[in-house]
Formats: sequence, structure tokens, C-alpha cells
Amino acid sequence: LSLLVLAGCTGTSRQPQLVATDSLLLSRPDSALTLLRGMSFTDKADRMYHYLLLADACNKCYDTLPSDTILQEVADYYDRHGSANEQVRAHYLLGCAYRDMGEAPHALECYQTAVSRADTNASDCNYRQLMSVYGQMAELFYKQNLPQDLLEVSNKYSQFALLIQDTLKYIRNLELQTKAYDLMGDTLKMQESIKTAQKLYKAHGYIELSTSGNGTLAYIAIIRGELSEAKELMDEYESNSGHFDSEGNIIKGRESYYYIKGLYYKDMGKLDSAEYYMRKMLNTGNDVDAYRGLLSVYREGYDKDSLNR
Repeated sequence: LSLLVLAGCTGTSRQPQLVATDSLLLSRPDSALTLLRGMSFTDKADRMYHYLLLADACNKCYDTLPSDTILQEVADYYDRHGSANEQVRAHYLLGCAYRDMGEAPHALECYQTAVSRADTNASDCNYRQLMSVYGQMAELFYKQNLPQDLLEVSNKYSQFALLIQDTLKYIRNLELQTKAYDLMGDTLKMQESIKTAQKLYKAHGYIELSTSGNGTLAYIAIIRGELSEAKELMDEYESNSGHFDSEGNIIKGRESYYYIKGLYYKDMGKLDSAEYYMRKMLNTGNDVDAYRGLLSVYREGYDKDSLNR
């Protein structure tokens, strides 16, 4: 805060407190958001920059973005007056606003506009920003069941991750490409992608992350009837991933793993254990999987009344 106050006294043409707050966005977006909410400007250039940063901070903090009307004005302004990087950023954030509104076609259009504005040959090209754009496009293509498009933008993401030497994001993206192969029903490609990522995790010292794909590998083993292999994969995941507490409960946000464990116990004929793990998904945002899993368990041998519970 002291630095921001000092910066505000320099008299530069662009508001120094905005420039200083911009530098906080990557490492401390919550602090940047607090600061930005306490600012207001009358000069148009400063107002547009303020809205741009405010939207970026909200997006990083999973908070409500400024309206699409405001962000469209910001995008139009930077199209006329901004650099290539600023145009990419503005259209990306406009796309994020549409994403949060559930307007996937408009969001995708904005993301495509954003990448078209980039000057990838410029020495100051913000490759990390482009990675964010391609990452959001990948999520949309996944939700729209478009695996080939997903792979195309995922490969772009990997390209820029290598350019900025962000090895961890490169490996994670390689692992996430399994989403596309899952949509294609190609379990062999899913295995190859995960195992390649696991080798890279280990090679670069990310030991805990090297087991992050074990759940998917275990699922593939289960549907192939390879239950002993599935058990080994699950045991390794639960012991080494760091995602479980002392009582064997997985961390919040990863409860879908219980579906895999429930399937394993179902195929082992241990229906009580299978039901237990399927029920652990209820009220965690995985209700659809929970009910689908419970139905598969009840069909194995429970009485008909159980189907109504």
C-alpha cells in the first residue's frame, strides 16, 4: 500500500496506482480487487484501464465481472487505442463475462477475436494471456462435445507454455487432453496421455502430481475388468497424491473419485461399500454421478424398493 501511495505521486501520464495494481494481479488478485474497488476516475483512458483491471481481478477471484455492456465499451476502446496485448486482454475478459452469463457462442466468439488480435512475433507478446484464452476455449469445446477443436486449442496452449518455459502448465495440459480422448471414446489415447504426463511429473520433481491421473487410469482398468490393477492405482493415488485426509476423505472438489471407487467395489461384489462411496458424492456437486452409480449398484442385487430410495 505504501508503494501505491508513493507511485501515486510520480505524476506519470497513466495513473500510477493503476499500473502498480496491475502488477499485483498475477500474485495477489484478491488484494488488487480490494484496491480497485476503492478507485474511480473521470478521464476516459483511466476509466477504461480501471475497468479492464477490475474485470481481470474479478475473473481471477471468481467474483462477478462488470457487465458485458461495460466490457464491450472497454474492448471497443482498446481496439481503437490499445496495443495488441491490451486488445487480447479486453476481448478475453469480455468473453469471460459472456461465459459467466451462460452465453457460450458469444464467449467463444470473443475468445477467437482475442487470439486474432495477438502479435505472436512481437517481443512483448503476452503468451501467458494467450494461454488463458486457449484454456477457456478448451473448456467450451469440451462442454460442447467437440474433441477435435478441443485438441487444436489445447495444442496451442502447450505451444505457449513451452515458449514461456512453464513446464508445470505444459504437463498439466498434456494430462487434461484426456478430456478430448474421453469424448472420442479412445481409452488407449487416454492412457498414453496420462502416462506420458506422469513420467514428466516425476522427471521434474512433481512427485505428488505424478499420481493425479491414477483415478482415470483406475476407471479404465475397471471397465476392462482389470480389478487388481485398478486397486493398485487407487492405493497409490490415496497414499501419494496428498488429496486425502487421515480418515481417507478426499479434498473438496475431487469427490467424483468416489464414483470410481464405488464402481470398483460394485464389480468386486461388495455392494454395501459401493453404495457407501456413491452416496459420498451427494451434495458435493456430483449428484448426477451419485444417482447413476447408486442405480448401477441397486441393479446388481438390491431389492426393487431400494431403487425408489
